[in-house]
Amino acid sequence: MDPNNPVNNLIKIMNFTMYAVLIGAAAFAVYSYKSGLFSSVETFRQFIVGFGIWAPLIFLLIQIVQVIIPVLPGAVTYAAGVLIFGVWMGLVYNYIGVCIGSTAAFIL
Repeated sequence: MDPNNPVNNLIKIMNFTMYAVLIGAAAFAVYSYKSGLFSSVETFRQFIVGFGIWAPLIFLLIQIVQVIIPVLPGAVTYAAGVLIFGVWMGLVYNYIGVCIGSTAAFIL
């Protein structure tokens, strides 16, 4: 293995990124459990709406994390997505988040 090989460098970067994302996801899971974020759809909705224009991106990230860390209740996030963004956009955001999360979980 050549340490200067661009492919090896890319693999190292990808591994580092995946570990960083996993650690961040675990930290978010602990935070959300302790704060009761997933205790109800309304609590989750208030949390997401608080991000304003960034709410769709934050929602997608949470969807990705809830697929990777299966102890987070998916039903709350699915329902909240529809209630926050409407039926069609909620469906789109849920679908995209679950697909990306599933891909990440498969890679891990």
